[in-house]
Amino acid sequence: VLGIIMGKEIKKGKKGSAAEYYTRSQAIRKLQVSLNDFRRLCILKGIYPREPKKKFKGSDKTYYHKKDIHYLMNDQLLEKFRGIKAHMKKYKKAIVRGEKTQAKFLLKSKPTYSLHYIIKERYPSFPDALRDLDDALTMMTLFASFPTHEALKIPQETINVCQKLVAEFYLYVIASQSLSKAFLSIKGIYYQAVIQGVPITWIQPYKFTQKLPFDIDYKIMMSFAEFYIALLRFINFKLYKDGGIEYPPKELDPLNLTASTVFSLIQPSIKQMQKQIQQKTLEANPEGVEQKNQALDQFKSFRFYLNREVPQYSLEFLLLSAGCELGYDGSNSPFDESAEGITHHIVDRPLPSDLVRMNREYIQPQWVYDCMNHVVLLPTSHYAPGKTLPAHLSPFVDNRKEGYVPARQKEINQLKGTEEELEAAELVSSDEEEEKKEEAQIGVEKLDEDLTDEEKEEGKEKSKKLKIKKQIAKENRELGKLLMTKKARRQYMRIQHGQRIKREQIKKLEAKRKKLESTHRAGTTKKDQSSLAAKKFFFI
Repeated sequence: VLGIIMGKEIKKGKKGSAAEYYTRSQAIRKLQVSLNDFRRLCILKGIYPREPKKKFKGSDKTYYHKKDIHYLMNDQLLEKFRGIKAHMKKYKKAIVRGEKTQAKFLLKSKPTYSLHYIIKERYPSFPDALRDLDDALTMMTLFASFPTHEALKIPQETINVCQKLVAEFYLYVIASQSLSKAFLSIKGIYYQAVIQGVPITWIQPYKFTQKLPFDIDYKIMMSFAEFYIALLRFINFKLYKDGGIEYPPKELDPLNLTASTVFSLIQPSIKQMQKQIQQKTLEANPEGVEQKNQALDQFKSFRFYLNREVPQYSLEFLLLSAGCELGYDGSNSPFDESAEGITHHIVDRPLPSDLVRMNREYIQPQWVYDCMNHVVLLPTSHYAPGKTLPAHLSPFVDNRKEGYVPARQKEINQLKGTEEELEAAELVSSDEEEEKKEEAQIGVEKLDEDLTDEEKEEGKEKSKKLKIKKQIAKENRELGKLLMTKKARRQYMRIQHGQRIKREQIKKLEAKRKKLESTHRAGTTKKDQSSLAAKKFFFI
């Protein structure tokens, strides 16, 4: 009898997901650090949890790849964290013993660490760093708007550093004229700047008093802010150096960074910076200068004045990027309201007739954003003070892909003399097309009841042929589905499902637009009726 040769028994946890992943608790034990230090280390080094195919310890656990944990084990930052922990133990012991001089000395000589090597590891080239700047700028602008809070441990130093670095970046964007889009939303103001061919999009919160909720872990946010501060400092230095500008810029007053008009005070120095950057670009590209920013180039010949009630911090960022002359309602303004040569006066409330000047245009702030996003000077009559503003469309939505063009967009396209080609043909399936054809044919048959018997018979024959064609096409589609592989069939079904959802969204938007139009018409008719009734009453 031949004996059965048995293979070597594989021990549990030596193969598969269990051998490739650690749970969070296993990773913390392996690294011998606290949970807070582990989170901080992962954020700084850019290591995130993974999702294994088989969750061997349960679906409620967080998993990390073993390679990532072994990579952290050999990092110098881990040793620094351990050194800081040991040093703080000595400091606490000195406080308990009442050794005040020793405690002060230990607090001053607390070990520090640098994140420079991490920036170089994570971003081998400068464009890589620029691509990762979206989240960094959003976080930094958020921290710049925070108040100091002792209970939540948000230090004033971090807020001041964020304000300084964001102001430096904004100054470079203004000087390089690289701003391309701006959109006012409920969340905040969306901006997009194109620097060295890389689009950077971020959100700036409105300048309101911030109420900080207590159900958020600010320690994690502080860890992200620590890394983003180091990243933005590197990027600002590189941008200023490439532009031939001194860094840090002496023009920015650190005491004036929270004001609504930071950059309007330094308009002459901004023009100098713009010239320096243009010279550097000419030296780098002697054959020709890069294409001008069309979104901003249209405002160059204008002179603006901002009223007190408008968002000056946002409008000055847009208008100074365009190279405009800018005045505002304030003591340090380059020119006052009565100055000659003002082409556009931006207000956000109706003005009394005695204050209106004839030699300038009075507009609401939205006009600047809409003109910039659509790269066309829109008629100012729609944006006059006190008027109901037109729809403020997002420049980040691709109407061609969505398959729906808003009414306002159609109006702007007519002004520009362009048309948007939609991908509507892709959204409508062949089944729906044929159903529509059949319904149209039945409708024709119902309408043509007064025809002769011969014409009716011809119509019946045509309808029969259409039904046969439809049946053959349906059978061919079903056969095509049967011949598909399982993977291809699933993909096909997903595509159809996505198209169905898009069609439903388009129908909803169209219905919403019709409803708004009908309510607007009803409102106008009511106004007309009330005015007529008032006239009749007056004449009676």
